[in-house]
Amino acid sequence: MRIPSKQNLLFLLILLLFVGNAALFIFRASFIIKGERYFTLFDDEMVSMRYARNLAHGYGLVWNPGGERVEGYTNPLWVLYMAAWHLLPISISKISLAIQLSGLAFLAANLYFVRKIAATLSGGAMAVWVGAALLTAFYLPLNNWSLTGNEVSVLTLLICIAAWQGLQVLDGKRVSPLLYILLGIGTLVRMDMAVVFLAIMAFLAFADRKDRRRHLLYGLVSLTFFIALQTILRWIYYGDWLPNTYYLKVTGYPFLPRMIHGAYEFLLFVANMNPLLFIAPFAITRAITDHRLRFLWVIFLSQVAYSIYVGGDAWEAWVGSNRYISVVMPIFIILLCYSFWKLLTEVSSDLANGSIGDKETLRVMNLSVLLVLLCVTTLLSYPGLVTTSFGWGIVLGGGLALSLAVGAVLLRLRARIISRHNTAEMPPAKYHTTGWAPFGVSALALFSLVNLNVVYFPSPNDPAVWSPLRSPVQTWENREKIEQALSLRKATMPDAKLAVVWAGIVPYFSERPAVDLLGKSDRTIAHELMKRTPGADLLTEFYPGHMKWDYSRSIGQLKPDVIVQLWPLVGSVPSDAKLYLDASYIPVKIEGYGVYVRKGSPSIRWNLIPNVGSTR
Repeated sequence: MRIPSKQNLLFLLILLLFVGNAALFIFRASFIIKGERYFTLFDDEMVSMRYARNLAHGYGLVWNPGGERVEGYTNPLWVLYMAAWHLLPISISKISLAIQLSGLAFLAANLYFVRKIAATLSGGAMAVWVGAALLTAFYLPLNNWSLTGNEVSVLTLLICIAAWQGLQVLDGKRVSPLLYILLGIGTLVRMDMAVVFLAIMAFLAFADRKDRRRHLLYGLVSLTFFIALQTILRWIYYGDWLPNTYYLKVTGYPFLPRMIHGAYEFLLFVANMNPLLFIAPFAITRAITDHRLRFLWVIFLSQVAYSIYVGGDAWEAWVGSNRYISVVMPIFIILLCYSFWKLLTEVSSDLANGSIGDKETLRVMNLSVLLVLLCVTTLLSYPGLVTTSFGWGIVLGGGLALSLAVGAVLLRLRARIISRHNTAEMPPAKYHTTGWAPFGVSALALFSLVNLNVVYFPSPNDPAVWSPLRSPVQTWENREKIEQALSLRKATMPDAKLAVVWAGIVPYFSERPAVDLLGKSDRTIAHELMKRTPGADLLTEFYPGHMKWDYSRSIGQLKPDVIVQLWPLVGSVPSDAKLYLDASYIPVKIEGYGVYVRKGSPSIRWNLIPNVGSTR
């Protein structure tokens, strides 16, 4: 299919808008400390960066140089990619920028495949691929995860490439083993990419009968090879069959309550993004038998099922779609835009051809109801949206656009009815009414953009939360942790052990050995049972990665020189930690940050800690 040059220019404009917005996001996430600009990733990704730096510096894939081998990451190929950057002479304050720009590049490449998938599905309809590209480009959860260093960016790209190749197969192209090699490489980025791998393989094997054996052969051989490869290497190097984070987040908690929590978090996500937007694509396309459409739904729903199975993510409260669902949200967005376009073009065609039978009238009324409900549910879901001039502009502008679309449909329907009754013996005239369909898709995309993004902590009703002028979530906390890390590096000797809850930023920038209180890089804690709260709400109790700790080990046995944080992060000192703190530690402030230091530790520069007196 030859694409007109004007459409290529439009796509280039969308791409430039995305790059500009993403670059501003990265810049707004940085900060200046003592005259130097620092870039950092999300704290979990800084754990991966610590492993990567140690590997690049010759210490191996370990959290602490010379420490126990524990696989405290779930993204081995991403860690190796990070390690490659650490071989270059880039300062500690700027190395994270390389990973953030990598995320930007992967997302930009992903937009190209979003366009190809949308165009393939819709037969080249510009309204579909433009809407899908725009919504994906400015979908904050995907940008947030990717531009803060998560492997979400590369996984999203791999999934969209695989989806596009799968569509080619369903259109009659012969299957290539490269499709399954690509998916196999994805399992090296994250092993749970096997879920999408199996979903794609199973669907294509079912739908592509002439090449069924090839799908099963290529797929099973590739999946077995890549899973076996990393499992054997993991056993040889770490002595575990699965990553330490698997034991930490999945084991030690009942299966059913975990699933219930995962379902609850998913339903909450759907409710926040406006349930109508989630239901509409299903409702509009339910009767379409196109295998390509079903293929994309299988990819999306497989990741939803996996997210529910693992109980959701730890960061559901303020990032919209979690890390598991974000990787397939471009697929959902394509389906959303396609469903809008399908309904609009069918109604437009009905009116142009003078068809006003029961089915056609029902389609028109469905469209009208959908548009009105979108307006109403948006206002009901986000009352704060209309409290600012910016919000009023969106609501009034979008409302006007949708009202015009509804009015155009109803007026045209009325004209058709009158024409048919007045000239029943004459064939209905042909009218060129398809021109308003792209306009309607654009109006719906505008409202979708608002609904998909205005679900964020700390101000979910504030539309400016996804504005490029707003600093990204957690930026100020990242700054505090780097400041604290630099102060600890100054006040301690290189061998001082730091006990941390935030296991990424503080250990990485302090360049000190660390004790992971929540067990991400501690095999003993990861294999313990999760701590449950008596009488806790079954729907909200589960908090993956934050329900295992053992102060008798972390403090009593490992004896850190500085306790930077305790879990929970807020509230009084936990009773199971207080015994050790009272006996062996002193509460002090180092450059304004409160910590506990071990009495008499030779790894503390006591002269740099004020007001410790003779208790040291």
